[in-house]
Amino acid sequence: MDGPESDLELRVVINGRENSWEAFFYKGMFVGLSFSTLEKMKSKARSIDYEWPVKSDSIFTCKVLYDSTNLYDEIRSTAKRSRGTSGL
Repeated sequence: MDGPESDLELRVVINGRENSWEAFFYKGMFVGLSFSTLEKMKSKARSIDYEWPVKSDSIFTCKVLYDSTNLYDEIRSTAKRSRGTSGL
């Protein structure tokens, strides 16, 4: 939601580029741009640890702008299966 402390966080899932994070300001708003490989996203969905409740929030609450291969459906399904077998 737009407000005085708003920021924008974008994730680009792309193969052929190292995982990286870049930050900048656009019209006074902080923007974080994260590049992840497909394998990193799948690995994050499978790995359950003490930080998972916070980390996985982005998997389930993000607003997907473009996903021609239904990647996020696959990642969410993987995360749900992992959560079910972890005892969390």
